[in-house]
Amino acid sequence: MVDHLNTARQHRKDGRLTEAAAAWRRALKQDPANAEAHRGLGEIALQKGQAAQAIAHLEAAANAALTDPALQFQVANLLLASGQAQRAADRYQIAAALAPQVPEVFNNLGAALKQLGALDAATTALQRAIELRPAFAEAWNTLGTVQSDQGTAQAAAESFLRAVELKPSLIAARVNLGHALCDAGDAPAAVRVFHDAVARQPGNAAALNGLGIALQQDNRQAEAADAFARALTADAGFTDALGNLAVSVQAQGDHARALSLCRDALDQRPDDPTLLVNLGHILQALGRQGEAADAFTRALSTRPDLKGINAYLLHARLHLCQWEGLDALIAQVLREAEDETSTLPPFALLGTPASPALLARVAQRSARTQEQDVARLREQLALRAAVREPGRPLHIGYVSPDFRGHSVGIAFRDLLNAHDRTRFRWHGYATRRDEGNDASAFSRAFDVFRDISALAPGDAARRIHEDGIDVLVDLAGHTRDSRIDLFALRPAPVQAHYLGYGSTVGAVDIPWLITDPVHTTPEIAASCSEAMVYLPDTFMAASRATIDSTPVTRVSQNLPERGIVFANFNAFYKFHPDAFASWMDLLRAVPDSVLWLREGPVVAMRNLRHAAEQAGVAPHRLVFAPREMHAKHLARLALADLALDTTFHAGGVTTLDALWAGVPVVTLAGASHPARTGASILHAMGLPELVAADLDGYRALAVRLARDPSTLRDLRGRLNTQRLSAPLFQPTRLARHLEQAFTQMTERLRRGEAPQSLRIAAGP
Repeated sequence: MVDHLNTARQHRKDGRLTEAAAAWRRALKQDPANAEAHRGLGEIALQKGQAAQAIAHLEAAANAALTDPALQFQVANLLLASGQAQRAADRYQIAAALAPQVPEVFNNLGAALKQLGALDAATTALQRAIELRPAFAEAWNTLGTVQSDQGTAQAAAESFLRAVELKPSLIAARVNLGHALCDAGDAPAAVRVFHDAVARQPGNAAALNGLGIALQQDNRQAEAADAFARALTADAGFTDALGNLAVSVQAQGDHARALSLCRDALDQRPDDPTLLVNLGHILQALGRQGEAADAFTRALSTRPDLKGINAYLLHARLHLCQWEGLDALIAQVLREAEDETSTLPPFALLGTPASPALLARVAQRSARTQEQDVARLREQLALRAAVREPGRPLHIGYVSPDFRGHSVGIAFRDLLNAHDRTRFRWHGYATRRDEGNDASAFSRAFDVFRDISALAPGDAARRIHEDGIDVLVDLAGHTRDSRIDLFALRPAPVQAHYLGYGSTVGAVDIPWLITDPVHTTPEIAASCSEAMVYLPDTFMAASRATIDSTPVTRVSQNLPERGIVFANFNAFYKFHPDAFASWMDLLRAVPDSVLWLREGPVVAMRNLRHAAEQAGVAPHRLVFAPREMHAKHLARLALADLALDTTFHAGGVTTLDALWAGVPVVTLAGASHPARTGASILHAMGLPELVAADLDGYRALAVRLARDPSTLRDLRGRLNTQRLSAPLFQPTRLARHLEQAFTQMTERLRRGEAPQSLRIAAGP
């Protein structure tokens, strides 16, 4: 055997590896446990890129030479690189016992333990490596990755910074530092770190991808998209960068391109749950709810523990009226909402029977996350806003993504035009870009109008602060394109929520909620984090919209010439099977009646017709109206006899439209904010008798009215005669009430008093 080993050594020295391998194999036939032969064959396999064979031989060599720390370390490194963290950790432990003064062993042991999730043990190993060599940059970097996994972003950032200081060329540490700063909510600092990493290695795809992530967090989406594109130029197969690019492109409103990019990424990683979730979000933005539901379902099948995705799946299924198994899905979403670690979007609960307390907790969690994202930035900005002296006009800022042809924008328009321009100056801050005519009309209605949709949080907050805003009003809450992060930066001394979300936002820095006593009962108020500002009529803004004068007939709208026409023009996602069952009860109880609905996805209309048939109602008694310009829609809406509100998520502008068109509305006063919007509206219209206390009362009231033509005629007559005089359609009256609220809130602050619930006195 000695001859075979000597021969192998000589062949290896001469570079004749094939002959050396043959000699080592002959040696192993004589002694299968020979460490030198296994080691030689393992190293040759390594040179040839044969990882599995290399590990097998080198591990056999290590088993035969348990006192050789270098060999144990070499094998452990191979095992770790091949994803066998547990076996690697075992070998590192042997090496550490044999060579307790070698810091590299403890650094790599820490990396293996990190992969195994043994974070405390990993920390101990890495601290030993640093104790042995305080200037060990790689160990500081590895320690930072462990601290990151432990959720201590600040400590991780400090470790990565130490690694960078010790070894400026260690780009991995710079990249990790940038990510840690993002996790700590300091996106501007992260951008600087990633820029430095890219400057040192312009083609480093990981650094470019990190730069894009930091720019995304700082709401600099165009720059983020450029960084991701450069990462893909450096590494065309970098799927993470491709998926991130899709997110930035979608944030800029190009949903079609975002969809294409996301699908390209999924071609490379078809079962990636993050990509599948992003695909679902893009498809929902495009209105393709069925495909979105499929994407969310696939993501959950891959990762059942994904948090918050059931809520998006629920929203998609509600849009499609896919109600089979809906109660179980709603129950699952409500269970997830109870979990204090949940990242559930608050808006997802509005169509469910969630209690006011649960709605408030979910809102508070979401707001807290956004506050934490900008916590470091808030400290850096240190904005100090103060209310201007008495006698000078108050500057009021409205922040919204809906200064356009959106339902909130439509409702808000007349209120804005009715505001006092002598004692106040009105500023509009658009968080969504829109170039349409509606956006232009809004921009002209404000004294100052700014599009802040593309501004980073810090830049937007500085702009608002420089404008000298006294009262900053959020009109979006937890809806798409809202900017609660701006309010967390405290650019104005008084900050409140009003109208667009209509419920508790749960944000520490939005301490006021403008509402009314019908919309916010004492039970609901007890769950809210804000002080209430109770307006005397309704919190709902209503515009006196133009009604087209062209005559419209039932025949032209595919409606029967005789019989009761019940109407509901809410979006389908507000429909709940229990409410729909009550509507079917009405159709069965009132012969020749029909239910008039807005058109929606084909699959949703098919599902509704099927549900009607299952309830014993002929499908043709559901009539779907195509989309129409608002003025023409109001004209045709007058053909209805009675409008039926939704339940858990009541209508807003749809209810206003019906009343303005002269159509009575039956609603239900539920237990939560989203279930009480209709009740607030009808009280302000002077028709509280159309508000039911529960679903049985709602159904009975609608049947009684449908069977009593004279009462319906009287109701329509009252609507047509009092709509101009009712508080609901008095935008000037609402404007004065809001202005009184803004004044009282600022006066409390001027006196050094904390926010406390206010009741605004009714004006003329």
